[in-house]
Amino acid sequence: AGTLGEGGYGSVMKLFDDDGGMFAGKIFSTDSENSNPYTDSYSSSCTDSETPTLGLETGVLREMAFFASQKTMGLSHPNILSAECVAQINGEICLVLPHMERSLEDVITKAQWLSNADRLSVIKQVLCGLSHMHANGFMHRDVKSANILLDSQNNAYLADFSLVKPVNISCSSPTSKGAAKGAKHTRGCGTPTYTAPEVVSGSDYGTKADS
Repeated sequence: AGTLGEGGYGSVMKLFDDDGGMFAGKIFSTDSENSNPYTDSYSSSCTDSETPTLGLETGVLREMAFFASQKTMGLSHPNILSAECVAQINGEICLVLPHMERSLEDVITKAQWLSNADRLSVIKQVLCGLSHMHANGFMHRDVKSANILLDSQNNAYLADFSLVKPVNISCSSPTSKGAAKGAKHTRGCGTPTYTAPEVVSGSDYGTKADS
């Protein structure tokens, strides 16, 4: 009932269950002709080499796989958005997500000011969420204000995992030599104004590129 926003992979709709509970439905288009050239494959390797399947863009498959990993690999975290379920609406794949009040981008662009205490809390929560992802061998690769959501209590949640990339321990472990050097991943992915220099230049990069 109503559109909350539009994204590169589809739209976000406001949904209600039979009890009146409100959710956000991220609806993905299955039109594979409109693929995003800046996405790569969801792979557990340190390189990006696979191709999209099932008529869905690679980023969609990556996000769905990441949400599944939250349950199977212990990736759930208080500051990482989780999916309620996957549904089908009018023939389109829909990720049903908790409804959030706003994004950090809304706070910035609409002058919805946070108190100093809330600002520090949001920063701490985002870093905690990222630290948890990195400790489990995942990069977000698109950390920006629009992908940080806030609930009614200003609790922060990392969101939009369409560019998330699992990396091998040899590439991402804080104690490994590979982590310092980084590894080969897709060049230029993410949002240009938020992207780390090493990602733009095509240099080897790892989880530090999320910082």
